Amino acid sequence: ADATRYFVSLPSNRQETWFWLAREMLGAPVMREFYKERDVVMEERRMRTDSDPFGSLLEAVLNAAFTAHPYRDNTIGHMDDLKRLDRPEMIAFWKRHYTADRMVVAVVGNVDSSEVFALAEKYLADLPPAAQPRSPRTREPRQKGPRVAEVVRTASPALFAAWHTPSLRGRTGVVHDVLGAILHGGASSRLHARLVKKERVAAMVEGIVGFPGRLDATLSGVILVPTPGHSLVECLSLTQEEIEILAEEGPTERELEGVRRRSKIGLLNSLGSNPGLAGAIARAEAEEGGWETLFESLDVLEDITAGDIKKAAATYLPGQRTVGYLLPPGMDASTPVGSGS
Repeated sequence: ADATRYFVSLPSNRQETWFWLAREMLGAPVMREFYKERDVVMEERRMRTDSDPFGSLLEAVLNAAFTAHPYRDNTIGHMDDLKRLDRPEMIAFWKRHYTADRMVVAVVGNVDSSEVFALAEKYLADLPPAAQPRSPRTREPRQKGPRVAEVVRTASPALFAAWHTPSLRGRTGVVHDVLGAILHGGASSRLHARLVKKERVAAMVEGIVGFPGRLDATLSGVILVPTPGHSLVECLSLTQEEIEILAEEGPTERELEGVRRRSKIGLLNSLGSNPGLAGAIARAEAEEGGWETLFESLDVLEDITAGDIKKAAATYLPGQRTVGYLLPPGMDASTPVGSGS
């Protein structure tokens, strides 16, 4: 939701070819096969959202959780808008938003940095900045109570519970990433340990931090699938209870140390490929204020305390929560799975 990302892999002796292509794409778009590609996007919308129960659930939660901020709109757009989108409008949008001042290029691999900078200067230096300043995005007003969205489809019941969080940049983002890892980061996480292993009310617990983006105030949430004999409401109640316990007592030092270790390993593994390294550097430069922050995040991680996690967990209040229920026809959220009623 926050950026458009392009990944290109080429032999190092073809880097000038890429700069030339990028110059043509960014500086003089023609959109020759626009309507053909628009049909592809419309089909993607049908496949991933309209025909997919869980895709419909995610969209319903966004629409309910956000009333003002652009995060409420699915990145792929609405079908009616796609049907009416034409080539001149698309070119005008491109020229307005895809400008030099909003672009970050990361080049990694067996390349000479002086040659890369020379090529960038040759092909990209004359790309104009935006003709007008970027309009400020509407700030989402504080939610004043719990919200619920229901999607009725012929599918297995599930829920997506999402809480409002602040912008997840800098230290705040690291804190919420650690909180997410403690709550739902794998088999040793608190929600998996309680809901799946101990209580056996859920067959699956997964989470996401920063949905659908991280630049502005956003959402963090959990996805739950109940087991037979248990309801969505029961899963949600135990989840909220576990969050409140964490907010009151805080994590153990063992939990914090485990998250630190896994986070470091995850970061280093993600940088082990050219696409992974390029993507991470570009995101840090564009969204965090500089590529150096990518590596400074390891120091921030070491400084996170139990008090930081308690404070962040305390913001996951029922009044700041939006719950999306995926329900088969004739079932409500309080009905135990498999009860037949």
